[in-house]
Amino acid sequence: MSRNLQHIVQDALSAVHSHPHHDLNLGYRQAIWNAYGSHNDEPATTKQTIAHQNRTRLAILTARSVLSIWDCTWQNNRTPHHLLRIAEHLIQRMDRADTARDEGETFLTWLESAMVLYEYKPPLYAGFSAVKALFVAVEDEKFDSGAIDYQCTDADIDPYDLDTSFFACAAYAHGSVWESESDAAKRRDFWEWWLKHAVPKAQSAVVTYDC
Repeated sequence: MSRNLQHIVQDALSAVHSHPHHDLNLGYRQAIWNAYGSHNDEPATTKQTIAHQNRTRLAILTARSVLSIWDCTWQNNRTPHHLLRIAEHLIQRMDRADTARDEGETFLTWLESAMVLYEYKPPLYAGFSAVKALFVAVEDEKFDSGAIDYQCTDADIDPYDLDTSFFACAAYAHGSVWESESDAAKRRDFWEWWLKHAVPKAQSAVVTYDC
């Protein structure tokens, strides 16, 4: 990792440990995305930049880390797996970007309907994490490199813009930080894994998706 990214990760780890519910503010995640490199402003028509590739790899690693939670409930529904394979393809070739977005939007609509029908949410959060990873591959993460605010939380943004790592953490911790039944210790464990392992691994030229 670059020295700048190392410093951000260390600060983020301290923030997780000191947070009353062991959450990682969105602002720190945005700073990490930014440390990979500039935002890709035209990802749908060009090859991904190296920075965009890193952010896509991070999103895929993150979503794959909670696929088993999806599989425990919907093992015969392989849509999240399929979408993540498309995301892997888009790292090298953006030729499927338009159809990929359509597939992602279709699955997103299904997930939103399922949130009303099913009481147990963690598997659905895992599904959301996968579709959000696909959207990263298509259009990059959403952040403004000139306005990184470490105090920004997930509650401060439009719910539609919640990212891959938010949903993966919610799946692993049995709920988001604002859900009373969620597990703060598991949330801490997730963010420690994400910061110590997923963030540096995403910069590797060859990533094995073994989570």
